[in-house]
Amino acid sequence: MIFKCPFCPRTFSTRSACTQHTSSCLPPPVLDYQSSSEESDSITDINNMSLGSEDFSNVDEVKNK
Repeated sequence: MIFKCPFCPRTFSTRSACTQHTSSCLPPPVLDYQSSSEESDSITDINNMSLGSEDFSNVDEVKNK
């Protein structure tokens, strides 16, 4: 019988080897890509800015102070 690690593609011929490996094998991180609509709107606004717009000229003014 073959025993597979639930967290990675490794397989083992004995249950004890699989159990020993599984205790040290970290599960993959769960990524949460959900964001609030306010965050999404801000990101969209930033992505739509033109590099020549007044919004970016303000960045230079702050940077030079």
